[in-house]
Amino acid sequence: MPTVSVGRDRLFETLGRTYTQEEFEDLCFKFGIELDDVTTERAIIRKEKHLEEEATEDEEVIYKIEVPANRYDLLCLEGLVQSLRIFGGLDPIPTYSVANISSKSMLKMHVKPETSLIRPYIVCAVLRGVTFDEARYNSFIDLQDRLHQNICRRRTLVAIGTHDLDTLQGPFTYEALRPADISFVPLKQVKNFRADELMEFYQTDLKLKKFLHIIENSPVFPVLYDRNRTVLSMPPIINGAHSAITLKTKNVLIECTATDLTKANVVLNTMVTMFSVYCERKFEVEPVEVIYSDGKSFVYPDLSLYHMEVPLSYIIGTVGVPLEANEVTSLLNKMQLHAKQSISVDKKCNLIVSVPPTRSDVLHPCDVAEDVAIAYGYNEIPDRKPAFVKPMPLNEYSNLLRLEIAMSGYTEVLTWILCSHKENFDMLNRKDDKSTAAIIGNPRSSDFEVVRTSLMAGILKTVRHNKDHPKPIKIYEVGDIVVLDETKDVGARNRRQLAALYCGPNSGFELIHGLVDRIMEVNGAQFVQPGEDMGYYIECSDEPEFLAGRQACIIYKGKHIGTFGIVHPEILNNFDIPDPCSYVELNIESFLSFHRKSSYVSYRFIFILQQDTTATTSHSSSTSKEKDRMSVSLMVEFSSGKPTVGFVNFGYTSPQNSYSSFSKIQLPPGVRGPESAAFDLKGEGPYVSVIDGRILKWQGPTVGFVEYARTSPKRTKQLCDGTTNPDLGPICGRPLALSFHLRTGELYIADAYLGLLVVGPGGGLATQLATRAEGLKANTAEIIMDLPGNPNKIKRAGLDDFWVAVVVTSQQPTPFASPEGVRIDAFGTVLETVSFAAQYYNTSITVVQQQNGKLYIGSRFVDFVGVYQNY
Repeated sequence: MPTVSVGRDRLFETLGRTYTQEEFEDLCFKFGIELDDVTTERAIIRKEKHLEEEATEDEEVIYKIEVPANRYDLLCLEGLVQSLRIFGGLDPIPTYSVANISSKSMLKMHVKPETSLIRPYIVCAVLRGVTFDEARYNSFIDLQDRLHQNICRRRTLVAIGTHDLDTLQGPFTYEALRPADISFVPLKQVKNFRADELMEFYQTDLKLKKFLHIIENSPVFPVLYDRNRTVLSMPPIINGAHSAITLKTKNVLIECTATDLTKANVVLNTMVTMFSVYCERKFEVEPVEVIYSDGKSFVYPDLSLYHMEVPLSYIIGTVGVPLEANEVTSLLNKMQLHAKQSISVDKKCNLIVSVPPTRSDVLHPCDVAEDVAIAYGYNEIPDRKPAFVKPMPLNEYSNLLRLEIAMSGYTEVLTWILCSHKENFDMLNRKDDKSTAAIIGNPRSSDFEVVRTSLMAGILKTVRHNKDHPKPIKIYEVGDIVVLDETKDVGARNRRQLAALYCGPNSGFELIHGLVDRIMEVNGAQFVQPGEDMGYYIECSDEPEFLAGRQACIIYKGKHIGTFGIVHPEILNNFDIPDPCSYVELNIESFLSFHRKSSYVSYRFIFILQQDTTATTSHSSSTSKEKDRMSVSLMVEFSSGKPTVGFVNFGYTSPQNSYSSFSKIQLPPGVRGPESAAFDLKGEGPYVSVIDGRILKWQGPTVGFVEYARTSPKRTKQLCDGTTNPDLGPICGRPLALSFHLRTGELYIADAYLGLLVVGPGGGLATQLATRAEGLKANTAEIIMDLPGNPNKIKRAGLDDFWVAVVVTSQQPTPFASPEGVRIDAFGTVLETVSFAAQYYNTSITVVQQQNGKLYIGSRFVDFVGVYQNY
């Protein structure tokens, strides 16, 4: 972000009032800029020259103000003050105009065809009757410098020349000549130089030598002459001394030569609008006609307004505040944008926004909406959670992987994505095949010549700078590399890599090997025999950065995804590392890309430790108490790459939506507690888990419920069928949650005593898979929202929404539990709330399962499955 340095006293004088520092910081924040630093001119000099002189009280205070990079009108005091005064309602929006003069009396700039070889465009304008003082003059020069550094891209795109018009005579010509044919006295010199001599002379100039490369290899140099062949400038290097402006200058010719005409117009408009305030005719600029060799002519500057039609609904929706059209118009006026209301053909309210030449940053309706938000005040906009915001899968996965590696004892580092060509290739014993690395054009430093194609150089440089650190050093990085790719529109693509290094008294090869195995394990990849494509294996490799015979490549699903081994001594010597090291680097996108390309369906399960307490059922005249115990409840939910969410606590309200029709599916006699419900891939069911340890399947009113599966191998019908005794849970089983695999049709079961189990499509005794949660997120919880009560199970309702069974409890005036179903989307936004209190009254529910427009309700305290539908 550019920083503008302005004198505090002059700033306050032009603003029309004095501010405390805190008040001015608040004003800047409201306008969208920031007071970055408070210093003095002498303090800046002392800092640059490393002097230790003490500050004096008479030093002028300098405010360094950080402004947006695309607000070129804020790069000088004049534009900054004008914008803040308009923002505060102190001044109206100025109207800029081009002087109405005849074509005959208008200054002419003739462009020769040779300029197309080097800088083909030029735009010009004249400021008449300018009054300079020292502060205004310095601000005028400073604005040129800041524009050169910013939009002009260090003069490569645009170069600005300013001249005392009274020392010149038109018409002017813009030419391109051989260096030996150009001769003039440059600014701040007294000697006449040829252009080639001048280029050699400026090789030692600290300010100008950095611009020489722009034209030094060209056979012709650009140059501007007046009618008497007096040189105005040799852009983009230097102006002529003859037309240098001074404090006495009254008429200023501004010319901008360019390789980009659009940016040249923006630069010219910025210069003339900012300083036309000092003209005899305020805000009026005299035009110049530019005539090309093909006969085409153009008049500059173009100070006309740019009109944009923006729907009011777009602005309101983007900002998030309900505003009337007149309110939006008033807010836009504070940001120097004229606006008026219009009605479209389809009767919708639109705003016609007129953008002045000072606001070249306004290009799209989103820019208008941003200005409305600034004028309204970001702190005044109510907080909201956008429904569409979610982490990118690759970033979420990268964070999980970082956590796993950190728990293995490695420290994360972050290195530059740019490096030198030598570090990326020669120092790693690699050859540049010219088809892999993205090369930086005209790099500022030899340290940043290419975009890295491996994380290895950065990791080794980190060790080099920390080689005196106590050993062992265990570091890792998860970051992007860039490789050339002709199939991409930009010719290259990013690739997320993982790298880890061990450096110590010994190589630590076995530790890096162990880390590789751990990474593959947490990704669910099994070690298989070479040639198999259902897991991963390692095989010998021959990479030049590793020791021969002490390295291996990682093959996952038949694809090479990485390499690990002992770093070659030559590599260590190149990076001045005295200790042996082992290193691994692999492409972690391989894990995600496989899941995206295949029909693989993942599942995530969440263990919730809960205490069963007294529960009252409306279907019994007595109060039944289950024994207080700590049990593990397992919720299973399948998804196709969608994030599955866990819940902890609730406190949210949502519109109610009642399902009008209610019916019951009665369980077999003596059986109670349909804890969970699910439907298979054919839509058959519901399948319900009951207290006595069985999973039952509904086969219609004629057959009723039949036994489908059981979880405990110790279960007997005589002991367990129909039991509600919690002490028999370890023997009979206690299935709490059910979910069918979307591809295989297998039923996954979460049992309070037996963990996670699975049973095939034919049913029967389930096979135990796990008794505790493992993986990157084991023993963790993620809170995505709050709801008004205690949640139980989450069941998928559609592609991106879920039902959660919730019990809202109240102690006033008497203890009461209200059962509800809450439908949410994948980001925790409540979509629908359904109350089941009319039928379940004071009874807790445990599951809400949606199927074919119906809601199937389960509760451990009843002997039926409730069915709701909207008929």
